[in-house]
Amino acid sequence: MNSEAFLLIGICGAIFLVSLLVSFFLGKGRNKIGLTIMGIFWAGFTGLMVFEMNRASGWDGLGYALVLLLGCAPAGVGGLIGSLAGWVRADHARVSQTTPAAS
Repeated sequence: MNSEAFLLIGICGAIFLVSLLVSFFLGKGRNKIGLTIMGIFWAGFTGLMVFEMNRASGWDGLGYALVLLLGCAPAGVGGLIGSLAGWVRADHARVSQTTPAAS
């Protein structure tokens, strides 16, 4: 693989990891407003890209399709996995705190 491919994979991976970590900590803190705002921004940006891709003519839509594939998809998947993992982790920590320790 050449350096451009590594750069592309690195950018997609960075988008995924940032989204995963931010949503994990929001989910772990049970921050519904933060997760909602993050989801609204993601859905709005994705919707805007789809709308503009449909309006574009010829090969112009290819750039929008690449942004959707290489930017929006990793951010959405990372946000979903991170928020679910954080929410489950918060449930697990809360249950372990309320359960008396076995002696």
